[in-house]
Amino acid sequence: MKTTQSVDRLIGIITILLIVLGPLMVFSSSTVYAGALKKPQAYFFEAQLKWDLIAVVFLLVFSRLPLNWLKKQWVILGVNGASIVLLAGLFIFGKTINGATRWYHLGFVNFQPSELTKLALILFFADRLTRPGLEKGDYKQTALPMFAWLGLSMLLILKQPDLGTALVIGMIGVAMMFVSRLRLRYIVLSILPAFPLLALYLGRGGYQAERIKSWFLGLHDPMHGPDQVMQSIVGLANGGVTGVGFGESRQKLLFLPEAHTDFIFSIISEEFGLIGGTLILLAFLTLVIRGLRVARRAPDAFSSFVAYGISIYVGLYAFMNVAVVTGVMPTTGLPLPFISYGGSHLIFMSIAMGVLLSISRETTPVENHASDTKRFGKAQSRFTQSLVR
Repeated sequence: MKTTQSVDRLIGIITILLIVLGPLMVFSSSTVYAGALKKPQAYFFEAQLKWDLIAVVFLLVFSRLPLNWLKKQWVILGVNGASIVLLAGLFIFGKTINGATRWYHLGFVNFQPSELTKLALILFFADRLTRPGLEKGDYKQTALPMFAWLGLSMLLILKQPDLGTALVIGMIGVAMMFVSRLRLRYIVLSILPAFPLLALYLGRGGYQAERIKSWFLGLHDPMHGPDQVMQSIVGLANGGVTGVGFGESRQKLLFLPEAHTDFIFSIISEEFGLIGGTLILLAFLTLVIRGLRVARRAPDAFSSFVAYGISIYVGLYAFMNVAVVTGVMPTTGLPLPFISYGGSHLIFMSIAMGVLLSISRETTPVENHASDTKRFGKAQSRFTQSLVR
C-alpha cells in the first residue's frame, strides 16, 4: 500500500550543497581565465550563480509535482518528440562551437538539447518496460521501439559530433533494460551491432579519434599523453591530502585550459586535497545509493524505473567525469554534475533530482516490502527483487 511520507532529505541536502559549491569553484578556477579573455574576474561566477538560482527553482518545483503527471502519454510522447525534433533541428538552426554543432543560441544563452534527451530516454524506457508485452517476449511491441529510439537519438548526437553524450545515453538505456525483465538475449543481440558501427565511426578520424589515440599513447608513455589530462593529474598531485587552500590553485593559472568546465574536479582536489575530492565522490555515491533506495520503495513500477534511470544518469556522469580527470578514460567532454560551469546540464540534472525527490515522497515504508512482488507485478525489476530480500 502506498504511503505518503516526507521527501528524502539527504538527497535534497546533498543536491543543494553541490549546487551551492558550483559557483564557488567556478569562481576559484576561472578568475585568471576570465582575465585572459579581458572579462571581469567574476564573469563566469556571476553567470553560473544565475543558473544555480534557476536550477534550485526547478529542483523545488519538480519535487512538489505529483507523480501522476509523469505517467501521462501526452507528457512522455511530447518530451520525446521534442527531443528528436530539437536534435534534428541542430543541423539547420544549431550554433557551431569548436567544430561541434550541439547548441541553439537563444539570444543570451546557449541551449544543448541532448540534455533533454537523457530525461526523455528515462521516461520512454520506464513506460515501455512496464508494458505487459515485456513478460510475453513481445520484441516488436516492447524492445524494438526502445532500441529504435535509442539508435536514432545516438546517431543524431554522434552527428554533432558528441561521442561522450552518445555513449552515456546508450549506457543509461542498456542499464535500464538490464535491471528489467527484458530477455537478456534481446539486449545482447541488439547492442552487438553498436561495436562495429562505433569502430567505423572512430575510423573516420576526427578530433574524437585523436583523443582516444592520444589517451592510449599516454598509457604507455605519460609524457606523450593528452596535455590537458597531464595537467589535471599534476593538479591532483599538488593537492596532497589537505590541499593548497581555496583560491590557491596553480593549475588554474592557464596550465589547465578552461579549468572551470570539465576538469573542475582537478581544481577541487588541488585546493581541498584528497579529503575534499573524497568528500565529493562520497556525495555522489550517496546520491546514487539513496536513489536506488527510492527506486526499490517506489509506489509503482513506472516510478521505480524512472528512479533507477535518474540514479544511473547521475552516477554515470560523475564516474565518467572523474575517470577522465584522473586519466582512467579518454576525454569525453562531460561535466561534473551540479559543479562544472554551464547551464543546460545543471538545469536538466536539477529537474531529474526534483523528480527523484517527488518519487521519494510517495515511497512505501520498509515493513510493506513483503508485498512488493504483488504491487509491482511482472514488470518488477531484477534489482528490486534482490534488494527486497
